[in-house]
Amino acid sequence: MASLTTAIRFCTAEDQTRIAYASTGQGPAIVRAAHWLTHLDFDLHSPVWGPWISSLSRAHTLLRYDGRGCGLSDAVSTPLTLDAWVSDLEAVVDAAGLPRFALLGCSQGAAISIAYAAATRSG
Repeated sequence: MASLTTAIRFCTAEDQTRIAYASTGQGPAIVRAAHWLTHLDFDLHSPVWGPWISSLSRAHTLLRYDGRGCGLSDAVSTPLTLDAWVSDLEAVVDAAGLPRFALLGCSQGAAISIAYAAATRSG
């Protein structure tokens, strides 16, 4: 995983929570919705997530972000809600300037992805 280079950037969600995000690879974009316990730096070296990141980055631009309260994103003292998580995803996509992308939702990221897609389609 050390061969993957990633520049970590920050954006701000609707409620002013600072969200860390990074991209690896080149090609059509895939956005991985945040899921339980992410860390942009440590995930690259994780025996679970490292191979996924490496594989998906071979032919795609993989955009990942740390959910609020995880990794390099701001800690929060307010309750975590689906609406807040969807707002985080929206902030990251907007900051990255992605007009079109595939959305990957693992674990709690599945609910975030579905809610985001439903809101985007109807909005």
